Amino acid sequence: MAERPAHRDPPHARDQKLRDIASVVIVLGSVIGVGLALGALTGFPKGTDAYAHLTRLKLVAEAFPRHEWLFGWSAGMPAFETYPELPYLATAPLTKLFGAPTTLTLIAFAALALLGLGLYGTVRMATGSSLGGLVAALGAIGSMATWTWIVNGGVYARVLAAGLAACACWAAARWLRSGTRRSFAVTALLLAAAIASHQVVGSVFAIGIGVATLAHPGPARFRRSATLALATFLLASPAILPAVLRYGGFASAFLGLDRPQLTSSATVLVDPRHVGVALIPLLVLATVVSWPLRRAVALLLAGLVLCLAYLFAPNLGVPSRLYYVNGIAPFTTTFLVAVVAALAGGFAMGVARGSDRVAWQRHAAGTLALLLVAVNLALSPMALRASADYPRVEDSTASSSIEEIARRTIRVDGADVAHRFLPATAGESVWFSYLYAKPQLRDYYAQGVVHPDWLAWVNAAVYDAPLVVARFRAALDWFAVDSFSVFDDPNFTGNLARFESGDLVRRVAQSDPPAYRQYAVSDARSIWRPTNAPLLVVVGTRDEYDGVARMSLDRGARPGTLVPVWWQGTADQLPSDLLQRAQAVLIEDGRFGDRAGAERSLAAYATNGGRVLLDAHGASPGLSALWPVDGAADEPIAEWHLRASTPSVRLQDFSPPVYDGGPWGAPVATATRPDARVLLDQDRRALVAERSVGAGTFVWIGGNLLYHARAYGNAVESDFLMTLFGRLGRRRGEPSRSGALGRARPRRERRRREPVLSPEVDGALVRRIVAARLLRGARPHLRADAVAGRRAHARARQSMDRLRGVGAGDLRDRSRLVATNGGHVALTSRPASRGTRLCVAVAPGLHLTDRNAECVRTETQRAPEPFEERERRRRVVAEAVEDVRECQIRRRALPAGPVQARPLERGAQRRRREVEEVLARLEVVPKAAERARQQAADIRRDHVDEAARHEQTVQGG
Repeated sequence: MAERPAHRDPPHARDQKLRDIASVVIVLGSVIGVGLALGALTGFPKGTDAYAHLTRLKLVAEAFPRHEWLFGWSAGMPAFETYPELPYLATAPLTKLFGAPTTLTLIAFAALALLGLGLYGTVRMATGSSLGGLVAALGAIGSMATWTWIVNGGVYARVLAAGLAACACWAAARWLRSGTRRSFAVTALLLAAAIASHQVVGSVFAIGIGVATLAHPGPARFRRSATLALATFLLASPAILPAVLRYGGFASAFLGLDRPQLTSSATVLVDPRHVGVALIPLLVLATVVSWPLRRAVALLLAGLVLCLAYLFAPNLGVPSRLYYVNGIAPFTTTFLVAVVAALAGGFAMGVARGSDRVAWQRHAAGTLALLLVAVNLALSPMALRASADYPRVEDSTASSSIEEIARRTIRVDGADVAHRFLPATAGESVWFSYLYAKPQLRDYYAQGVVHPDWLAWVNAAVYDAPLVVARFRAALDWFAVDSFSVFDDPNFTGNLARFESGDLVRRVAQSDPPAYRQYAVSDARSIWRPTNAPLLVVVGTRDEYDGVARMSLDRGARPGTLVPVWWQGTADQLPSDLLQRAQAVLIEDGRFGDRAGAERSLAAYATNGGRVLLDAHGASPGLSALWPVDGAADEPIAEWHLRASTPSVRLQDFSPPVYDGGPWGAPVATATRPDARVLLDQDRRALVAERSVGAGTFVWIGGNLLYHARAYGNAVESDFLMTLFGRLGRRRGEPSRSGALGRARPRRERRRREPVLSPEVDGALVRRIVAARLLRGARPHLRADAVAGRRAHARARQSMDRLRGVGAGDLRDRSRLVATNGGHVALTSRPASRGTRLCVAVAPGLHLTDRNAECVRTETQRAPEPFEERERRRRVVAEAVEDVRECQIRRRALPAGPVQARPLERGAQRRRREVEEVLARLEVVPKAAERARQQAADIRRDHVDEAARHEQTVQGG
């Protein structure tokens, strides 16, 4: 049989392959050349946001798979719910091998290379012209608007998304041309990857491909578009659904913001530092040569018009809520203008190359187009390097950069995770969490923050003038801030003189020139702290809780005196063990649930000494006999005619009853019960009244006074309302002026226990914290302060992850979990497992978790003592925000760990005998409290962190 000749490509096919290879080499060489000229591929990653991306790269590489919670920002926040995680997950191995800076540089190169190759392939596949594809690729790469997102903004994920989307356009062109399933699958995968790298940029390209699919001639175009959209959505759902489910949709997460925007001059379209000198002339030339316009070119020109409209919207005075996408400033969208203009010019030039025009016209147009992009490639990088204002190459490590000035100034213990640092500016926050494990009380992006209103509150408490000392102390204590910075700007220096006086804080660092000052808080509290303080339970909306919590914090509520807790359910769901800890329960009208059942539970609670308060809204035709008023009518109040039962209330300082220029509409009691006491009345009709129920009290608050005090910021009104909750620092069993906690009962001394910690944790972590006990470690020295003991040992931090369960004993009823997040204290419940001893720990930034793979025990299993039987029902376990995230609070029992024998039992008993007499007399109280040594009632804010606080116990006469 004759041998078959080998298959050979025809000469024109071989020439086309050579042209394609040469074009790819030219594109990659251009990316490398421009990148080196701008310094984008050498040295530390460029751009103001570079540190933020380094933080995420480091977080994923070190914490995977527990990387979803960014504990270092804003008292804890989701790391990737509004910022997709694909680039960081995909490059985690590179980060492990080469470090975050090298990985980020590689991402920059890959993004620009994919962008250039994707544009070349799209035009080449759609028009068959290598020259058209090369013009599109070099036009985009040569525009400094494309590189500005890297070297100035440092938004690497956006550029990577654009590069992947450009390759998706290439695959879509092949799919529309061939119709193969493989091309369809590649298109959907690349589009989903682009969206998973940046939702906004990926969505822009996805919309463009969808429009192109609808416009492409052929059968079943709508079916093809719908199929592509569905496949892309399903593949990209991990990046899309969090924004939809958590923030109420794309519009709620990214749109509708009113913010001032910078205008852009029309010269940016031809400025070599921006779009460049080539693209607009190229677009005009290609349009003329390819006339009449094909459908693809016309659609690209329409897309370019939309990009220009977004760019110049601030110039036209369009309100930002109608168009602004959060994080995408209009003046930065010259990137999209350059990419779409380059793609349109390349398409038009490719169409012109295949037209029936005379050859010299087509060749001349192609030569001129290549000359334009070549000149732009040569001039633009030099212009950007020489620029002193926007846009310019931003190197965060340069000695004159604001980030480097802040980094040289700020002095913190980077390994301290028990306190937070409050930075004044983004110039500090952007690098802080990359360098230090210490959490900060600021984020770098305005997206994904869990409780922005509480962060605004603490910032206002520190920086707004005049300084309100009580609020300042409360904010620092509530968020466990041990130092903060002040930037040399009028927005931050209003209280500078007060800080410099030295009585509140002390200055520990100052930059030269004094752009930054750092102040340390001398009595800083820790994020995690034990407390036996009573609770103020708020059953209502978030606004209700926020107002009451901040009002109480301004007036001395602290983790050691009174803890405001938000119950997000209804009053009929309040658990009994929560009510046992509650000093007062405030219920917002309409949040009773089953009102009869709720009132029965609240009546039993009040009978035992609790205070129940109703924030009345609107008319109430009939109230039960528990309340001090029969009913209420909603009436307009034009002016106050107030009388108070206590002459100390400064009624003349109440703010006027005005709402939106009209009278104040509010509920006023229609009738008061005979045994009720009116505390405040309007025209002899009760606005605030109380009625005794057993040892407790039911209080009705009308007049919308809580909202009125909050809306006007009236301190006198807030002081009056705060007295309704009872005195701060009252303990259960202590006599109260209001009778909220019932009768005083005789007390007896109780034998102190001193649990011995396992040597596994080096005696540095408190394993069993109860307010009535003193603690010591496995070493002989006493340890009275659990938090200080934890900080005193470096090894303690290493064993935090191993510490899950605490102590021993069994819990037969349900335990309530207290979790705080950015100022909110929320409650949930779960059945507690046998063998787990729980302790109370309340502070902002605490989250609860049931992920205890190794439950370390320190005591053998034993029956609970009588006093422990009462105490254990109200304890919770908390872990620092650094270890968990919000979704880890589950209704599941903690797995019981193996029972461990105490190897130091004999030594512990011997030492116990030696210190028993000392422990029997010892109380850990500040010197200022010596006047009331045996009175547990005087628990003040200075005692917050006394983990071994003595508690008076109950004994029969």
